[in-house]
Amino acid sequence: MKLIRTSAIFALLLGTVPLVSGCVSVLPKPGNSPIVVPLRAPNVVARSQTQAPFSISVGLPVMPHALAGVEVTAMQDDGSIAYVEGVKFASPAPIGIQSIILGTFDKAVAFRASVRTGSTAKADFELALDVNVFEVTMPQRREAGTAKIEATARLIDIATHRPLATKIFTSTVPAPSGDANQPALALELATQNMALELMTWAQSTGRAFSETRLQAQ
Repeated sequence: MKLIRTSAIFALLLGTVPLVSGCVSVLPKPGNSPIVVPLRAPNVVARSQTQAPFSISVGLPVMPHALAGVEVTAMQDDGSIAYVEGVKFASPAPIGIQSIILGTFDKAVAFRASVRTGSTAKADFELALDVNVFEVTMPQRREAGTAKIEATARLIDIATHRPLATKIFTSTVPAPSGDANQPALALELATQNMALELMTWAQSTGRAFSETRLQAQ
């Protein structure tokens, strides 16, 4: 797993790299194209035992800028961030995470309908996410690295705009060394696992609220 140091990237952006006189090219030399990994739901998702009798929209996750691009982020031992060289996501991380969650909901037939927040379809509830961690750690000697995603989820009643419940979800899986795409695939798997937990939580929370609202009528 090769890394691109963010300190070098920031130096280029800030113009702190000294220039030499003469003809200087600022374009990178042609090289091997990076491996592109699409963040997708699993090909097979177990069908939900009972479909929730309501619809849900999934918002675009809010993420720190350093984690929200197409680069695979690696956390260093000293707490600094670097990007894994030779691999990238097919779309920015928030879109990929949203797609995994929606794909999982759809394949499990977990809800009456599941849509992206902001679409023309109006859902009963919205799942809003703040993703604070979406990164890998580097392998250490004989130990594999890890891929981790951590998100704060809020289920919101769209009719009243009232948050019904909040919960923090964390999913961690091994990120073995080897092919350049392994870190990205590990993050994809961690997100797939979290999507299943989100599905179960959103179903049970939405059902409990719906039943309470019916009893109050």
